[in-house]
Amino acid sequence: MCHPLLATCSLLVLFSAVPGDDEGQHDVTALIHNLKNGNDEARLAAARTLGTLGSEAKKAVPALIAALKSDKEDKVRAYSVFALKSIGPDAKEAIPAITDALKDKNEEVRCIAADALGKMGALAKSSIPALVVALKDSECGPHAAQALARMGPDAKTVIPDLIEALKIEDIRPIIAEALGKIGKDSLPALTKNMTNKDENIRAAVVQALGFIGKPAMLALAGALKDQSGEVRLNAVIELGKHGPDAAEAVPQLIPLLTDSLDDIRYETAMTLGMIGPAAKAAVEKLAALKKDKSERVVLAADRALRKIQPHD
Repeated sequence: MCHPLLATCSLLVLFSAVPGDDEGQHDVTALIHNLKNGNDEARLAAARTLGTLGSEAKKAVPALIAALKSDKEDKVRAYSVFALKSIGPDAKEAIPAITDALKDKNEEVRCIAADALGKMGALAKSSIPALVVALKDSECGPHAAQALARMGPDAKTVIPDLIEALKIEDIRPIIAEALGKIGKDSLPALTKNMTNKDENIRAAVVQALGFIGKPAMLALAGALKDQSGEVRLNAVIELGKHGPDAAEAVPQLIPLLTDSLDDIRYETAMTLGMIGPAAKAAVEKLAALKKDKSERVVLAADRALRKIQPHD
């Protein structure tokens, strides 16, 4: 079974079902001719084969654009946009057509179009507003979100839209990634939403802060006091990913060594160990965890102590 987020699933199945694709070298000029002038079967085979050639098919870009815009067969349009995606940056002239394909009547075409724009990255920054609209597409929203995540700082103009999109459960983690990859420009909006009444949104915000890194350490430290166990746990885990850079959060981490949730005590001990010698203020509380009811918490505390006091 194909993963629901892989828009090319049915295309990959069709790779073994479409006739007319010979192994070995392909005549791109002949494939272009077939794509323009062939019957349904020939056009489908040509588009499909071009999608296997990557940048070698770059001279087919104009023909693929034309097919994406106007071919009556859904599968030909889908294979055409898949081929443009495979060609990558050499197909940058196709970005306007691919952007328009986000509104195609066929779900598969729309999803692959979003994937193609994501692969283009910053080259496709003009498509960002259209990708934001596509977030509301129930089937292809995750693909649009992933494309926006690949835009990085270029997506900073749509930070308010991305914050709003955190309400959409199915794409929340990817939107958090997109906000995080924008960088410190998204920090004010994320920090503001640390008080959102929806704990799921707060948890996603914490993950976004983790992507931002060192500039977000103070905000992550604040999240350690959240009333939601999930939010606190996420904050501990994200801090741990940054090791010594999270040293300023040690005072806020120490109280979590006595948290009622085993997972939080465990992850807090692990995070303090990752911070290393700069977490020496936690030694006493970590030593007390050697009597913890959870065996894995005891082991995590022991490992942390050895990392904080490597020569003791």
